[in-house]
Amino acid sequence: MRSVDLPQCETRTFAATAANVAAARAFAIAAAQERGWVDTLTVELLVSELTTNAVKAATELTVTVGGCWHDADGNRYLELRVADNCPSVPPSRAEMPDPAGLVESGRGLPLVGLLAHESRWEPDGGGKACVVTLCEGVSSPPPVA
Repeated sequence: MRSVDLPQCETRTFAATAANVAAARAFAIAAAQERGWVDTLTVELLVSELTTNAVKAATELTVTVGGCWHDADGNRYLELRVADNCPSVPPSRAEMPDPAGLVESGRGLPLVGLLAHESRWEPDGGGKACVVTLCEGVSSPPPVA
């Protein structure tokens, strides 16, 4: 069972440019704060990573901040979604470079996996969406400081 807090989803679309990574990040942080979300640093890190990936591959990206909900144990959740118009899918864990190696890319999605309670990708029109769920509550680690 989950109970949903209002407001519900808020979405904004951006041209997939490096300059818009900061704008997408600011939008997501503000929307999360409107929902009373405390750990905005994790929101910032996740949206930065996911939008940077979208900028590398697409011409347009859409950021959605969902409504918050609670589970029966009192944990509070927030869903973030970054969609783009590029049909290529994120690499699987097996396809990612060794994060200890001396590569300039390939560390972001493992970071997303560590920071998010859950993460996945799904088809979205002609592109894809990376969806992460964050958790604040009794069974989650303390917010990143």
